[in-house]
Amino acid sequence: MMLGGLRAFTEHRWSDTPHGRVAIVESNLVFGLLYLYNNLHHVHHRVPTMPWYEIPFHFRRHRAAVLAANGHFYYRGYGEIARRFLFRPVFAPVHPRW
Repeated sequence: MMLGGLRAFTEHRWSDTPHGRVAIVESNLVFGLLYLYNNLHHVHHRVPTMPWYEIPFHFRRHRAAVLAANGHFYYRGYGEIARRFLFRPVFAPVHPRW
């Protein structure tokens, strides 16, 4: 459950545009398979019917377009996420519209 929570916790944020709300975590094969490539979460949101095993190939072919579409909401891996957010909050828990 902890590993699933890590993935879900880091891959969403507030944005005015729906595609700017979901991240890409470019990770290694182990985490990719563990999460069935949902770490490339923006691809999943853009093409939700795509089989999980096609997601990394689609991302590699369309990397620049995918990152431009999600506003470059990108992490280089789960190590980067741990370094950035292990001891400090990811966001202030106040809705930006309130």
